[in-house]
Amino acid sequence: MQVVAWLVGALSWIAFVVLLAALARRILGVPVGWTRAVVFGLVLVGVTSPILVFIADRSGLLAGNRVVGNPAVAGLVGFLAVAWTFTLGLAGLVIAAVLLGAESIFVRVDFCQTSWVRSSLL
Repeated sequence: MQVVAWLVGALSWIAFVVLLAALARRILGVPVGWTRAVVFGLVLVGVTSPILVFIADRSGLLAGNRVVGNPAVAGLVGFLAVAWTFTLGLAGLVIAAVLLGAESIFVRVDFCQTSWVRSSLL
């Protein structure tokens, strides 16, 4: 039974990362590759949980493992933390696309070797 639970958890995690990558590509509307979008999803999944725990602890919403105070406030703080993490991750994705280019290096090398690009650049 543990193997099935682990497998379902792993597949759910992969599906969540791919959905985050697709959402990032859809929101940006710029040519961001799937590789960078999936890395964005992986980083977002890995960073969000510690950020939520840190914010809840620092704001006094957690006492041990229990939520202290109004659960609606804790939910709102958690939602805002996830939203800001997502937004800052999108900003990092755009900065990476600007600095490194929208495609991978190999695609650009193959694309630049065609005669059409060489003739249009001259």
